[in-house]
Amino acid sequence: MPAQRAAVPKSAYRDPRVRLLDLLRNLLPHHPDTETGWAAYCVQVDEWHRKHGHYPQASPDEFKPYPLTPGTQPANTGACFNCGGKHGDAKHMQFDCPVKRLPGSVPAPERAFRSVAAVCYGIIRGPPAPTPVRAINVAEAIDITNADEAYVKSLIDDGAFSTEVNEEGKEHGLLN
Repeated sequence: MPAQRAAVPKSAYRDPRVRLLDLLRNLLPHHPDTETGWAAYCVQVDEWHRKHGHYPQASPDEFKPYPLTPGTQPANTGACFNCGGKHGDAKHMQFDCPVKRLPGSVPAPERAFRSVAAVCYGIIRGPPAPTPVRAINVAEAIDITNADEAYVKSLIDDGAFSTEVNEEGKEHGLLN
């Protein structure tokens, strides 16, 4: 049986510029690689888990930024998600990282947060917007069943919108 992938949060489909504004508003201080910095970082991590729960049930995002490990590069640099740019002089990507989730890598929730931040900063592209399962032409839907009505309501609740109808009636239905 193939492994189940986590559902993509609805916030992932928001405009990256708006997400970036939310991220910048909520970003936590990034502490230096000093004894005091590590102590402050540990307090941040404990507070994050106490407030939001444990990863992967609670995932960091622009509203719940995860603390960055002291001594790593800021989230806006596009540094490797595994080590935060701590290992190697040249910029490398996650698959080329010398530490690969071994001791010395950043915690899993920080890796997840760095990927969210990379989307918000425009370093990587986020997921494409979902497409509708089916289109409903309201003009032709005279005998709407309860199931159709529930389906339309679920689409609207999930962020779908009604398109404009031109004179030929070619653009119609609900689209995301």
